[in-house]
Amino acid sequence: MRSLKLIGIALLASLSLTIAATSAAQAVTLKFLPEKSTFKFAGNGSSMLETLGKKRIVCLSFTGSGEIHSERLGQMVFFFTDCLEASLKLKCTGLSDTTTGNITIAAEWHLRHLLSPNEAAFDIAILVSAVHFSCAGLLFTVNGCVASDDLVRKSIWLAGELASIFEFAFLLSNGDAAVPSIDTDNSLGMENCILLTKQEAGTAESSGEEGSAIAEKCEAGGLECTFLVDLTGTQ
Repeated sequence: MRSLKLIGIALLASLSLTIAATSAAQAVTLKFLPEKSTFKFAGNGSSMLETLGKKRIVCLSFTGSGEIHSERLGQMVFFFTDCLEASLKLKCTGLSDTTTGNITIAAEWHLRHLLSPNEAAFDIAILVSAVHFSCAGLLFTVNGCVASDDLVRKSIWLAGELASIFEFAFLLSNGDAAVPSIDTDNSLGMENCILLTKQEAGTAESSGEEGSAIAEKCEAGGLECTFLVDLTGTQ
């Protein structure tokens, strides 16, 4: 993969929240209330990993859960089911999984403010560390970063709203991540967000993830939590 998309909240993901009618110079903050929370998410149908060389791993469904450790950092676990290598129709199973066709991925997510001359946005970058799965004896390794395309609620941007449910999406562009870069942690520059997939001892290829999910059931101490996109202040 030329550029990597990472699997954070959401998927959760690695999420890009595009906010209309604001400039990139504004301080845009996503606040979880309270910070120490947990959430669950469910995919909207299937998910696909695709490399620049057109290798495809398709999973019919996925769910997951996550933890919010602070305003910008947390952990996520993705549970992919009924996974196949698309060309050969071979079942793919994670080396740590006991059910054929299942692939479990643990990841760290980072919230980043996406720099743009025309709009303010959010990325959630999912950092994946060496996931191994086998498709009928063919070993694949995936690691790197993948970023979500958006963070919305019912197709509406979340600027200035309290919300407890949100949607996130990962998109592909010709076998590569549709969101290939994210801002640095200090929001002063940009850096690559690239997901790499390798088959056996071959060369790692840039790749992307396609799929979307709805995150909900956010709780803290048994009570429902919410989050807020705050557009006040300046950088």
